[in-house]
This record gives sequence, structure tokens and C-alpha cells, in this order.
Amino acid sequence: MIPEAIQRLVEAVLYEGHVLYPYRASALKNRQRWAFGGLFPRAYVAAQGGDPCRMQVQCLLSGAHPPLSVRLRFLQVVARQAGRLEGDGSSPAWAPVPMIEVDGRPYVSWEEALEREVELHVVDVSELPARPRSECFSFDAARDTKWVRDAGDRVAGVLVRSREALSGTLEVLAEPAGAALYLLTVRVTNETPLEHGAVIPRAAAHRCALASAHVLLAAPGARFISMTDPPPAMAAAVAACRNDGAWPVLAGEPGQAEWMLASPIILYDYPQIAPESRGDLYDGTEIDEILSLRVMALGEEEQREVAAVDERARALLARTAAMTPPQWRALHGAFRESPPADRPRLPTIRPPEAILCVGARVRLHPRRDGDVMDLALAGRTGVIEGIESDFEDRMHVAVTLDDDPGHDLGLARMPGHRFFFAPDELALIEEAAGA
Repeated sequence: MIPEAIQRLVEAVLYEGHVLYPYRASALKNRQRWAFGGLFPRAYVAAQGGDPCRMQVQCLLSGAHPPLSVRLRFLQVVARQAGRLEGDGSSPAWAPVPMIEVDGRPYVSWEEALEREVELHVVDVSELPARPRSECFSFDAARDTKWVRDAGDRVAGVLVRSREALSGTLEVLAEPAGAALYLLTVRVTNETPLEHGAVIPRAAAHRCALASAHVLLAAPGARFISMTDPPPAMAAAVAACRNDGAWPVLAGEPGQAEWMLASPIILYDYPQIAPESRGDLYDGTEIDEILSLRVMALGEEEQREVAAVDERARALLARTAAMTPPQWRALHGAFRESPPADRPRLPTIRPPEAILCVGARVRLHPRRDGDVMDLALAGRTGVIEGIESDFEDRMHVAVTLDDDPGHDLGLARMPGHRFFFAPDELALIEEAAGA
């Protein structure tokens, strides 16, 4: 059972790029369909290159005899073709067109998405070094014709949905990497044969692709090792892992390590959907406010066309129109305190000139190659609010200015009222006075 928070996350990854603002099928960037993580048929890639046919995920798993569940998820492209009836309508003959309109409702040609999932379960990972697992999967081609009828029950057009056959392999391997530690390798390859040869347009190959492919790993009772921030003793083993087309991160509640998501979108450990988000926008979910405002700015005819794209586009339109003022205000921004472990706040550092500590009063002496803001603050005085280190172990001193009207906000660690300097850009007030 996938926890709800992880399910929401993988859904967002799966459909990122499915339909882009302005969400109309006629928009150029929606006529040239794409999605993160597309794996194209191996024969096509060998003949024409430029796109991957394989994804590889490598990570470390700690446990004596850990079980493992591997879920490959991707989208299959379903071509939806609108058709106009030919002749007097007495025969089923039709011609493909970008759009038909019946009783004022538009029906547009589009590429829909069908969710696919392949699962592979391993009872004991310690058996994988001797017996790697491989799962072949396939999905049949299909074609469905739906006649569109008007209010008088007369056939007025047609929608034809078709999808190509797909096939591929999911491989899971492991090798010992230490005491009760395993190096896992998961490979996904698109092995779809191409009936009309490998030299085909990319748009045709895309209909045989595993779109937005990603892998979700679960190991109940065991622990995956963070690929982003591994323990020092495992840093070298993590650095030796080779990930191609996906990056694995810990998923679920912070501190837990039974789930790992390997996606074509690079994420950090324990990614979460912002609670303020009202739903998927498919076009960069970090800018919900801007996209939502732009949706509200669409004209009536544009909204009609958006609603004709597919059910997800219709839901996006309705959800945005129904937002309340408090929900709009919540999209404007939120300040969340980073966990202390993310940026250690060091109480004291010892540059060559002096001992700097939280609470000490200092005068600012920015370097001449600093930016305009730094140079504008030269000579000002303030108090050290914090001493922090970044992920590259560089020290940064946070200073609140004495003459800042928002000095109290700086002490509360609010953005815009704390100014960061290197230790050698600061002089203790006491030393300056005695010079």
C-alpha cells in the first residue's frame, strides 16, 4: 500500500509536462508533445540517436535479508483523432481534422495518456547477487471508434483513439557492498519492435515511448541510504553509483527510509507537495500562483478549447475557477523554517583576526568585488544573528543592522532583514574602537 503523501508525489511526477499553459491543444508547445523521462524504442535510438531507450537506477539498501518491491510507472500515449463525416452522412466515411464542433461543444485531436504500471517483488535481496530478476512486460495495440452524436441523436462526427503495442524489460540486480549492505541496480529498457522500421519521425516514435517513466522502491523493515546526503562512512559507495535518466531520493515522512523514488525530475530527499497547492498544473508546480492567475485571465473561447483537451484540463479549469479568496492568498507565498540539520548554526568561529560569536556587534567591511548591496552597507554596524555553513562547508555570518527599521524581523530570522557576509568582511566593534 503506497502512503497517500507518496502517491500524490508520484502522480505529480507522472503528469508533469502532460499539458502546458495556456492548456490549449492548438498552442505550439502542446502540439509538440513531450514529457520528462521518455524512454524510446531501442531500435529507434540505435538508428537515429538523440533519445534514451534505457533508464538505470543505483542506490544502497541496508538490511540483513530485506524484501524489495519495485514499481515501474509510466504513461502510454493514446492518439485521439477527431474526424469530420464525409458525404451526406449515410456512410461511416470520415476525414481527420484538428477539431469538430457538435452542438457548440468542441472535440479536438489530442494525445491522451494511459497510466501503466509494472511490479516486481523480491522476497530476499540477499538472493539477488546469485539470481538477478528480470521481468518482461508488454501491452497490446488497440483502436476504439466513438461516434459523436448531436442533440437529435444524429452522428455528427467521430473520435478515434489508438495506441501502439509496447514492450520492455524491468531488471533488478544486487551485489554486496558491506555488512548487511547491498548495491541495488534497477534497469528499464524499451524493447518495443517497430513494425515499419526504425527510421521514423520522432512524433511516431513518441507513441511507442514509455513517457514520464519513474521507479518507486519499497523495502519494509530495511533502510535506503540517502544519495543526496549519505553518512560519511558510505559517501564513497554512494558516489560510485551510476544513475542514468533518473535520480533516487528518500520518500515519505522525514526520517523514514523504507521508500525511494527515482524520477527523471531531480528532487531532494523527502519531497512534498505544498499544502497550499490546489492540484496539478502540469507546467512547473512551483509557480502555482502565476499559472492560476493566467488561467483566470483566459478568454471565454480559450476556456472552451481548454475544456476540450481532456478531463485533466477540464478539472484544472474548474478547480481554479472555484478557488476562494483565502486559497488565493495562500498561494502568494509561505515561509517555512528549514530543519536545523540542513544548515548548522554555529555559535562561534575563529577567523585569524578575531573570535566571532552570535550576539557580537560588528562593523561591515565588504570586499571591493562584492555586489552593489554589499558595497552600500560598507561601514554600517549590526549584530551577529547567526553563523551558518552551507553544503560546501563555507561559513556565512548573518548580521542584522542597527539602523534597520525591521531589526526585530531580522532577529526573528525573517527574509530581507538578515545580511550575509564572510567572516573576514566583519570587524568587532570593540577592536575598531581600540585601534
